[in-house]
Amino acid sequence: MPLKLSRALPKEYAYPIWAPLIALLFVFITVKTGLFNSLENLTINLRFEAREPFDLKPDSRVLLVKVDQTSLDNIGRWPWDRSIYGDFCQLTAAANVSVLGFDFLFTEPQDKPKEIKTEKGGKPTQNSEAEKGNDAYFADATAQVHAVVSGANFDPKYRISPPTHYDFGRTKPFTQIEGNVANIPGQNIAILPIAPLLKNSYFGFVEAAPGGSDGIRRKLPMLERVGNDVFS
Repeated sequence: MPLKLSRALPKEYAYPIWAPLIALLFVFITVKTGLFNSLENLTINLRFEAREPFDLKPDSRVLLVKVDQTSLDNIGRWPWDRSIYGDFCQLTAAANVSVLGFDFLFTEPQDKPKEIKTEKGGKPTQNSEAEKGNDAYFADATAQVHAVVSGANFDPKYRISPPTHYDFGRTKPFTQIEGNVANIPGQNIAILPIAPLLKNSYFGFVEAAPGGSDGIRRKLPMLERVGNDVFS
């Protein structure tokens, strides 16, 4: 009598086989579409909104100065001359500001001379301040403030060759590091502020990527690495 082979899968084996496959398919779809990340970001937003009434009030000593449309209307189109930042540093120095931070990159030189008007004729005069140029004028003005911090970033496309030696100026890396430095986020090539600024001020990295498709930064690295040098 010939044997009959049944193609039907026994019911007791259906769940152990199909359940893992369906679960793997679900995980694959959620990872590719970012569904979990979107849900996590949404819950983070809701959690921050829920805790807002219980947060400490902002310190009145911290002042945020923004570049808005009114600033552009009064000062001029962007980008501004470095002399504008130099004048701002002098104002903050007169106000005895402890720390002045710029969320800008001053990584390329700008050598247009600063024009200083006379009290009577209103014409620019050529003196030592005017001959310095915008970069030197800005850098000298930062020396009048207790501490000035400007931005630095990395070169993700390696458009420039790494220097044989970095001059970090007043910003000093950590000297005691335990563990593998390569695990700290960073690169071998950094784009730092111009040399006159490095002499009188500090820098901090501002290249943190957005945390999701909505473009909102929810995470910031506590440490950054330039080669084997580590900064906070």
